[in-house]
Amino acid sequence: MITILESAIMHNYDINPILKDFAERVGELGGFYGEPQNLNYYVEFLYQLSIYRFKEGKPGLGIDAVLRAIEYADSLKDDTSFKKCVALFESYRSLAVKHQKKRYKSIQNSILGREKDPAKNTFFDDSIVKIV
Repeated sequence: MITILESAIMHNYDINPILKDFAERVGELGGFYGEPQNLNYYVEFLYQLSIYRFKEGKPGLGIDAVLRAIEYADSLKDDTSFKKCVALFESYRSLAVKHQKKRYKSIQNSILGREKDPAKNTFFDDSIVKIV
């Protein structure tokens, strides 16, 4: 699926029917993406899907996909994927709606909340970290 997305991005293919079929099959697979090696694949899939959505002019869907990728990359402690997903989100932050920005802020607060001293009493507020 990642190769199909990369090709669609590169050559401007419409793969929405394929994505719809894939979404239905993922539901049939049940716990397939619950395995760690498959979650890494899923993070990359979500990253490529977000790029595809941005390129087709659907930034809301792109932002939703990259936010899911950020959450999974964080849970897997996959710093490389996390960084590229955050960079992608930041590139399109201006197109995010209020609830998407709030979700991003919540992800950041969750990460900061896991940190130990000296950042014990910190929270993320838009683009700055506040210490209370």
